Amino acid sequence: MKRGYAVTNKHIVRFEWKIKNINSHVKFETDDESKDIKLHSSSFSAKANGDLWKLHVQFNNAHQSVNKDYMSLCLQSLKNSLKVKTKFTLYILNHKKEMTNENVLYMKFENDEVAYGLPEFVRKKDLLDPKKKLVSHDSLTVGVELVVYDNIDNKSSDTTNALMIRPSNQLVQDYKQLLDSKAGSDVTLIAGDRKFKAHKSILIARSPAFSKMFSENQFQVLKVPIMIHEIEPEIFEKVLESIYTDEVSDLEEHAEDLLEAADKLQLQSLKQMCEQSLSKTLSVDNAIVALSLAVQYNAKELVDYVADFIVSNAEQVVTTPEYSMMEEIQPELMSILFKKFVDLKKSFF
Repeated sequence: MKRGYAVTNKHIVRFEWKIKNINSHVKFETDDESKDIKLHSSSFSAKANGDLWKLHVQFNNAHQSVNKDYMSLCLQSLKNSLKVKTKFTLYILNHKKEMTNENVLYMKFENDEVAYGLPEFVRKKDLLDPKKKLVSHDSLTVGVELVVYDNIDNKSSDTTNALMIRPSNQLVQDYKQLLDSKAGSDVTLIAGDRKFKAHKSILIARSPAFSKMFSENQFQVLKVPIMIHEIEPEIFEKVLESIYTDEVSDLEEHAEDLLEAADKLQLQSLKQMCEQSLSKTLSVDNAIVALSLAVQYNAKELVDYVADFIVSNAEQVVTTPEYSMMEEIQPELMSILFKKFVDLKKSFF
């Protein structure tokens, strides 16, 4: 059973797999590891850039197996060209159709040769214990809820969310030429010590903040320049680039400053691009800073992504200087992380 859907910059699928004859699989023993019982599910997709996945179960029947007391469960990508960051929850569906034994993992898939998961997913004796009620009619249902985050390194697919679709190349070129040539410009904007010529109709169409500015009579009648406060000239230049072309050169280098500008000017498309860029470069060292930025500039998708990452990598993150500073200066961020821990029945401390 599977079902998929897309949410802004991530794609989610839940896949469940019923495995029959569990008792015989669990009780089987061998001295030959090559005879270990290994099962593979059918393939499934989150509809993200042509992705394809399957689950692996291994019963570790060999006497010499280091995980012989456990059943292993792993997720594998079947597309070696797909390079994506994922969050996935492995679980068992009990006799009441409730999710149990939930384990959350965060992995970056870069080829189809490695499967990621849990070598010690569930004790085999628990599968045989009627009181645990994990097995029904000699069948075990395991599942995965997989979140695949869009990666701008991958070629876009037909299933890309409509909000993320970019203009055609010709349209981009035409609007870039209009911005560069300043032909027909009818408004002047000042950021720092630089003046920028632009087109009022384009600014109004792209930014609710600019639309509000132009609704004030003083700008329409007096034709005075509009002052852009608290945005550096080089950043505002890239803001205009995004307004006209829905693209930004050197985005990764300026993502933090552009996220602030996008929030201030209510540029949703630019904000999404910045969130995507920051999630792509997320690491243990910059996670706290990324969370602070995401909260400060109302980047809800990024808040969720970074908080999940921090919870998953808590042992490393809590040793960073940024984490110590957060406890002292931004205690409100702790409540976000605490809620994430509460949401997870099993954390990875």
